[in-house]
Amino acid sequence: MSELGMMNFFGFETGDLTGAASSLGGVSTSTTVAKTGTYSLKITGTGANQNWIKTQGTNVYTGTSNVSFDTDGFAVTCWLYLSTLPSTGEEEIMRLVDTASVKMATLRVTSGGAIKVLDSMDAVVGTSSALSTSAWHRLEWLVRFDDVTLLRLNGSDSVTGTGTFHGVNPYSANYLGNFASAGTTAFTIYYDDVAYTAELLLGEAHVKVLIPNANGSSSSWTNDYTSVDEIPHDSATTIISSTAAGNTEAVSMQNSSTAGLPVQATIAAIKYAVVVRRFAIGSPLMVFYSISDGLDDLKPGDTGFSPAVVFTGRWKMTETHQGQLVNQIDDLEVVVSDVRTSGTNALQCTQMMCEVLYLERVVPAQFETPHAGI
Repeated sequence: MSELGMMNFFGFETGDLTGAASSLGGVSTSTTVAKTGTYSLKITGTGANQNWIKTQGTNVYTGTSNVSFDTDGFAVTCWLYLSTLPSTGEEEIMRLVDTASVKMATLRVTSGGAIKVLDSMDAVVGTSSALSTSAWHRLEWLVRFDDVTLLRLNGSDSVTGTGTFHGVNPYSANYLGNFASAGTTAFTIYYDDVAYTAELLLGEAHVKVLIPNANGSSSSWTNDYTSVDEIPHDSATTIISSTAAGNTEAVSMQNSSTAGLPVQATIAAIKYAVVVRRFAIGSPLMVFYSISDGLDDLKPGDTGFSPAVVFTGRWKMTETHQGQLVNQIDDLEVVVSDVRTSGTNALQCTQMMCEVLYLERVVPAQFETPHAGI
């Protein structure tokens, strides 16, 4: 685990929901409003129906497996946009579950725009003051296994207290949206730049996307970087392909200036996404996500690609440790390798990209812990 205890983050800049473990109902990426970049996550709550996306605290996206936050704590830092509120009552907007999918804590939004914190027994720990609609709000929420919680809105502590926030299993995953309706009225909200850590609230955090803009140091797949730089990806319209085991393809990413990253900001984490498939009629696209602790030697696990194929990826960069300024991550390369030992069926890749989670401040190498003492 890194100094930040970084688990995962989502900027939704792939333009689709491929980074999620699962989703249901009125959930989509949207360009209507975005805190950073082009896309955000839109939740259209429709009364009693379920509308949610499941995001996991995992440092490697594995499709179905959970990597727990363990028993230290759960912390999410994100941006919330309230477009329309429930006309009456309240609706769930976020849920924390354990490894057995048992509810451990929830957040609800009221018809007046306040945020309620509830424990695993649905006891109300506290309610914030009302948030304005049609505006982005920074939401930070800490839930600890010792039954302490903190909700921070726009940099100020809004709810602190205790409740029943643990069971027999560690924390595991987070649902954004109304997993279980608390009322019967519709609402629309947006999330952007969602980051999960083991127990640290990040503050002013944002996500930017880097896309390929040149060929890299190795090229043994067909075609070049222009076939994998679309957002969202264009399925099999433009692809690179490997027809032999051992082939490696590298693409160079935009530098920080081209991508529009601020100079005076600090790297929290970088992750890449590679969208691939084995070429066959009806074969699905599989997304491999990996997030780096030390920003070097990234290796996603086997996602159940059938027949199983493992892809590796790595960075080449001028700086290789967390805590560097954003402008020090240039000369960055993403590599996809066909590591089969045999076989001639074509492997295809339609997207290669990476996202940078950065903090809007310069912080020391040893990151502070802003929730200490609660």
